[in-house]
Amino acid sequence: MSNTYNIEKSIIASLLNFEYEISIDTSLFNNLFHRKLINGYNRLKKLGEALDFEVLRFKFSEANKWSFKEDEMLNDIMANTTPFGHRSTFDNYMQILKSAYKNSSDKRYSF
Repeated sequence: MSNTYNIEKSIIASLLNFEYEISIDTSLFNNLFHRKLINGYNRLKKLGEALDFEVLRFKFSEANKWSFKEDEMLNDIMANTTPFGHRSTFDNYMQILKSAYKNSSDKRYSF
């Protein structure tokens, strides 16, 4: 588990609780399920649809791209993760994700 796992969860909880006008690069997320949620979030935002975790779950289920295990993981995020209460806090943690991604990318190419 990466050291940004809980930050990723809080960012997702924040996105699904508040109406932020933001598109997020999925490559910043290490967890594959988190990437899936962000892909869905970005797609629904692009389509101009209302968005919360129930809508996201419904859209994935409707497309037969959702499992019971994923339902449990989303419920865990929404029930047990505190979203960031202020946009500036959200933005600061996004910067942490970006820095972590940059640092991990740099290490892949070093010898």
